[in-house]
Amino acid sequence: MKLTTEQLLAKGYFCKELPPPFTTELFGKKYKKIEKKITQSVLGKLPHYSECVCYSIPKNGFSRRRLSIPNPLHYELLCQSIVDNWTKIERIYKSSPYSTSRPTFNDARLSNHGTQRFEDFKRNRLMMSGENIFELKTDISRYYATIYTHIIPWVIYRRAAAKANRFKKELWGNVLDANIRNLQSAQTIGIPIGPEASAIIAELIGCRIDKILQSKLGRIKGFRYIDDYYFYFPQESTGEKIIKFLQVVLGEYQLELNDQKTRITKFPFGLESEWVLALRSFVFRETGKEQENDIRDYFSMVFRYAIQFPNDPVLKYAIRKIEAIEFDAENWKYLETWILKATLHNPLILEDVTRIFLSNLKKISKLKVKGTVQAILRAHTSKKNSYEIAWALWLAKSLAIKIDAKLIQNVFSSGDVISILVALDLKNSHLIQGNVNVNKLNSELTEDSLFDDRWLLTYEALVKKWLNPHGSSNLLSKNLYFRILLQEKVSFYDPAKQVVLYKKLSKKEKELKKEPLKINVFDILY
Repeated sequence: MKLTTEQLLAKGYFCKELPPPFTTELFGKKYKKIEKKITQSVLGKLPHYSECVCYSIPKNGFSRRRLSIPNPLHYELLCQSIVDNWTKIERIYKSSPYSTSRPTFNDARLSNHGTQRFEDFKRNRLMMSGENIFELKTDISRYYATIYTHIIPWVIYRRAAAKANRFKKELWGNVLDANIRNLQSAQTIGIPIGPEASAIIAELIGCRIDKILQSKLGRIKGFRYIDDYYFYFPQESTGEKIIKFLQVVLGEYQLELNDQKTRITKFPFGLESEWVLALRSFVFRETGKEQENDIRDYFSMVFRYAIQFPNDPVLKYAIRKIEAIEFDAENWKYLETWILKATLHNPLILEDVTRIFLSNLKKISKLKVKGTVQAILRAHTSKKNSYEIAWALWLAKSLAIKIDAKLIQNVFSSGDVISILVALDLKNSHLIQGNVNVNKLNSELTEDSLFDDRWLLTYEALVKKWLNPHGSSNLLSKNLYFRILLQEKVSFYDPAKQVVLYKKLSKKEKELKKEPLKINVFDILY
């Protein structure tokens, strides 16, 4: 399987949870031209490391995940070192007896999750478990956040050899170690969550651990998906031995087992959750009062399950189920009310809601949507909850809804780079009700901010001329690297990009729409 740096930059750079205008397609497309201009002389005059932009997204329940957007200079250097050694990386991947998450690549988006659908993954685990009636399920605690970058050469050369050769910069394991540290302020603890390069390195570590585990566990059947482990065996006591082996092996690589998610279950295991079965089988009737009653019953059931299973993606699944269904115009206002209530309950569905509303532009109540968007901004801006703020603003931009200036001013003061860029887009699109002041933003943009956690805001706001700090006319041109990006007309924010809408059902498809819509829970969970 061939991998190119252009692929990693164009498709696997920005996390998929960002609103659609954030794109790296041009960066990947222009990479070869950029690479030719970055000589060793140029590199020697640039900062050796940089900071990532933080993008905070909600997880199920009350916790959050901190995603990272690395600086383009150091990310492209990391990607190139991965591509240069891809054959060697694949060799380590193939040594794993347990992995089901080896990277596969396609034109749509790079994916470290492989092509195996969740239903296939569950079915295969069940079938391969054979005569074994016990299952051990566990995972690595805070995997990405706790990876010690120096273990990268450890898994490649073995620990003793890696330590003996830690100063040999030409060794490819040391190169990967250095490059991933350089894009996170030289930190050795943790790797950025979000970029595909991190997923490739995490899988590299996982595959080596798998091989060591197999040498201790022998023929015990096991599967690993990223950091989740499943083992199958005939005696319950075997599970306790596996746990001890896992703790020892992970400890050697300064990783820990997640005790809270470790459990041994006797068959039947791997059963579908109650809420998935209920929502999957729910069928909406086609018209009138019957459909209205179905909408009420469906969302009543959805909220009941959302409360009962707070750590499961109930609302996400429920909203995706109705995206491809065409509802009566007379029932739209009722449906819209439920959707907006669901959005306030869990803004993690904002991307799906944007898709639904864009597919029903003539039906929506902009006044109601505006009220919901502004309520989300009031609740989340002070907390710097990036996902909720950015997607709420993008929903407003998508539907051409004007937002009160005071709320936008609060976004500008939040320091949240992603949200500020979307808010500047609204300002440029004349979608702010009242006046806002950007003087503070202007004063914060400097040449130094091109390599700290504001690099994306600094570069894009100047390229788009959305901000105009003192001396901005030569701020980008003074920097040897970003001047090259500017010359190549690279942009990381395209206001014209939008979510992909579902295809409208044909008459024949409408006749078949009583069939329950099949949704891949795996896509939602991961």
